[in-house]
Amino acid sequence: MCGILGGTSLKIKNEKEISLMLGALKHRGPDGSGIFLDKKNRVFLGHQRLSIIDLSDKAKQPMRIITNPPAGGSVAKNKQECVITFNGEIYNYKEIKKELEEKGYKFKSDSDTEVVLNSYLEWGTKCVEKFRGMFAFGIWDDNKKKLILMRDRFGVKPLYYYFGGSDFIFASELKAICKFPGFHKEINPEVLPLYFHFGYIPDPYTIFKNVFRLEAGMIMEIPLPFNSFNFKKEKYWTPEFYFNKTQANIDENLREYSEEKIVNDLEKILKESFEYRMVADVDVGVFLSGGVDSSLVAALLQKNSSKKIKTFTVGFEDEKYNEAPAAKKIAEFLGTEHHEYYLSSDDLREAFEQYAEIFDEPFGGSSGLPTYLLAKKAREEVKVALSGDGGDELFFGYDKYQAINKIINFPSIINSFNLKILNILGPKAASNIYNIFSKILPLPKYSNLREKLSKLSNLLKGKNLSEMFDLASSYWQNEEIYDLLGNSGRTNVFHQNYDLDFKEQMQVWDIKNYLSGDILVKTDRATMAQGLEAREPYLDYHIWEYFSKIPNNLRYKKNSSKYWLKQVLYKYLPEKLVGHQKFGFQAPIAEIFNNSWGDLSEKYLNEDFIKKQGIFNYQFIESLKKKRETGQYINPDKLWILVAFQMWYEKWMN
Repeated sequence: MCGILGGTSLKIKNEKEISLMLGALKHRGPDGSGIFLDKKNRVFLGHQRLSIIDLSDKAKQPMRIITNPPAGGSVAKNKQECVITFNGEIYNYKEIKKELEEKGYKFKSDSDTEVVLNSYLEWGTKCVEKFRGMFAFGIWDDNKKKLILMRDRFGVKPLYYYFGGSDFIFASELKAICKFPGFHKEINPEVLPLYFHFGYIPDPYTIFKNVFRLEAGMIMEIPLPFNSFNFKKEKYWTPEFYFNKTQANIDENLREYSEEKIVNDLEKILKESFEYRMVADVDVGVFLSGGVDSSLVAALLQKNSSKKIKTFTVGFEDEKYNEAPAAKKIAEFLGTEHHEYYLSSDDLREAFEQYAEIFDEPFGGSSGLPTYLLAKKAREEVKVALSGDGGDELFFGYDKYQAINKIINFPSIINSFNLKILNILGPKAASNIYNIFSKILPLPKYSNLREKLSKLSNLLKGKNLSEMFDLASSYWQNEEIYDLLGNSGRTNVFHQNYDLDFKEQMQVWDIKNYLSGDILVKTDRATMAQGLEAREPYLDYHIWEYFSKIPNNLRYKKNSSKYWLKQVLYKYLPEKLVGHQKFGFQAPIAEIFNNSWGDLSEKYLNEDFIKKQGIFNYQFIESLKKKRETGQYINPDKLWILVAFQMWYEKWMN
């Protein structure tokens, strides 16, 4: 795990300028750094190293290979020169290395980086199809005079790029691009509605004009000399490809699959994926929340380990957010070496103050706060930690799927009923009606009745799946965004695909957007800020390819959240431990606002600050402040998304 950068520019004349950019990524790789500069071609690569596999200097980057074809080998017939800067891990690198050695390749290190570079020499960009892991890397191919960028299938590892005129720059994080001498920070107003709607900015957009994120499962080729029109992007993997839609194939699959077979097959694939993520030359631990996903990771790994694995969890005094007791019971049953940390108000204040430094573009996921603190504690014991990220997206884990499924099956007369009338019925009638609908719509426990009813009302007004899913995935609604920004913009990035079942459509959307733009961003930035490598064992494409081919009526059996993961977990844990209700890894934002709203409001939402920005309608913000100050309810998540933006703006735009 590392920090990478590179590009081509006439403005980069020496290593000092590259070092300045590279310094912004030092937290991602505190174990060493390296620079490659080809002055003739105006190409440079930089690398900050976090040593995980092959800790020796032989694995240092950027790594350069100049090769002649070995006798009897199958490498290119002509001499080749390539240089790579690589971030991530290829878990099956030893198998690929063996295949390359049989073709005549020689290796100087035991690193996966050298395997990636030789794989490119042998198979070109098709090499990416062999890689099983998480990665983002740039290769300078001197023979072809091309920069090649690749990103893993699910987007676990970040990769940003900027182009302006004849300049092309890529990096692991925006903060490195901001250090490029020719970069001008200019907010892209078109993405602001997306941020306030979703709480993050989805790929390929970023907060700045002319800066983008390379999408997951993408290859990008930049020929030299560069201009903004001559690069090429190619998608090599997409999650929806594996859904099996023909009736003949479905019938065949139904004959092949039984519940026992699915559980056994899935257990085998999960076990293989989880064990791959333990490959390292340093200590590895597991984030254990007490939910199904992380519990299964810990259970499978501990069952097949000769020593106790290390598990880590954080807790809160507030029971609404505290999963530590459940995690502790699971750890005790499994026999792990468990580390439990209760977070104090001082801990949260520290994370709050570091938030804008960690997330160098606006990010509204409050779970970044406890993740950062968990990573800090875990880093004292291990250098790598496995998370449960991806389990919800791959295994139908979000309650909104069940909610929309029930709403779609409502009688049409209910869909046309406007629940806004509940606002004038009075609290008793509203409460009675809410009790009827409460099992349909999952909402945070700290939301008040009116907020829940308002969201239910909005969902019922959705004319189709696209509108309903958009509303279910949103924080600020379009009319609120319009009041805030004066323009609601394009917020709906969900496009219905009528070739897929509606659950499949929602699942694919979450994998491509929410997982990549929110969950993985949170985990990557929060852990790398502490020099800790996070690995996501559920995000192995072998798992998805198997599970997505199972017919719908089996894949979504009983319309139950993570049904199949639970069946596997029941082999390792008693059902009473699996039955724990997961809250979601959230910080107590409502409580933070209760304790410090005055200071936050004065610092980030004062009239001078707002008007100097020229982004927001101050009258609308003033109305929000008055509601809050007079005790009227405002969803704290909405306020957090606004404050998080202001914290980012103060840090990065001043």
